[in-house]
Amino acid sequence: MSSSDPPSQYPDPYGQQQPYQYDPYSGQPYPYPQPQEYGGAYPPPMPPVPHAFEYATPPVQSPRNLAIGALVTNIVLTLLCCSPLGIAGIVVSALAMGRADHEPESAKRLVKWGWGLAIASVVAVIALIVVVLVVAAVQSAPQ
Repeated sequence: MSSSDPPSQYPDPYGQQQPYQYDPYSGQPYPYPQPQEYGGAYPPPMPPVPHAFEYATPPVQSPRNLAIGALVTNIVLTLLCCSPLGIAGIVVSALAMGRADHEPESAKRLVKWGWGLAIASVVAVIALIVVVLVVAAVQSAPQ
């Protein structure tokens, strides 16, 4: 309030003080601290991380995840290839899922068997296709 302003019926809420610590038009940022010497405004740098660039060990997969993968693979192979080995793989993989929490070593062995049966199923179907193609080629050959 200047001396030329009319008297107000309301009291000055700031008690005749400036509401800001600094004049907002003077170029000084009032809500921020004043610049300090180097190192005063920032926290100290972090210490170096030990072993930051060493190789990490690969994560260990749980038997449950491996069993789920084997189960899905065997189901797809059974539906697409109609192989009886796929049915055995489904059973073995389901057993591995059941044992994953309580007997992880047994589950890992069953997962290996499940994947082995899936691979054997693919090999058996490919061998069957080759045999059928060879028999068809031999029967259609002129005699």
